[in-house]
Amino acid sequence: MKNELKYLVNEQVIDLLKEIDIRTEDVKNNGRKWARTSELGNYFGISRSNLSNRNCKDFPDAFTQIPPQEGGKWYIQIEFIPWVVFKSVSNHTGDPSSEFHKRKIDFLNRIGISVPKSQWYIYFIQSEDTRYITIGRTANYLSGSRFEKIERDHGPCLELASHPTNDPVGAEKRLHSLFKRLRVEGKKKDWFRPGEALMGYIEAVKNSTSST
Repeated sequence: MKNELKYLVNEQVIDLLKEIDIRTEDVKNNGRKWARTSELGNYFGISRSNLSNRNCKDFPDAFTQIPPQEGGKWYIQIEFIPWVVFKSVSNHTGDPSSEFHKRKIDFLNRIGISVPKSQWYIYFIQSEDTRYITIGRTANYLSGSRFEKIERDHGPCLELASHPTNDPVGAEKRLHSLFKRLRVEGKKKDWFRPGEALMGYIEAVKNSTSST
């Protein structure tokens, strides 16, 4: 998919950028069109870290800073915009019911790129060090990428349980509210103490998923 999207530029893409008020200009005077990453980020809800060559390993030459020093504005070659938008969707970040997500899907569909529907999961992962449990949502659970990120941030962990959901944002909020009395002070809001109620809930999830 990366190679298919790398240089996907046609009049349809350019027309779509105009339609959503993302300006294009030849900032390097080399015949190539560039767009402001701030405008792209504001429209699609893509973070700054994913819109500069500091954190883009796929195509570091896709971005440039004008002027090329601290304080300069970041631009992206329009050839690479479909790939950045697709990557943002495939990474399953953010709320899948949000307006930002809908804009990404609409943009990709209108230039002929289909995005497969993802299966979302609610997960329960425990730190081996603190024994605290994080409750979260992800569509990357089965690939292991979410678990690996949590381990990078918090050290060795145990995968306690998970279950699929068609309402990831709502399910996560309900669980955070249900176990709010167990929330760990001083940590992010998705970490909880392994209280009796939470451990009982996790055991019920494990029993229900093992029986299906």
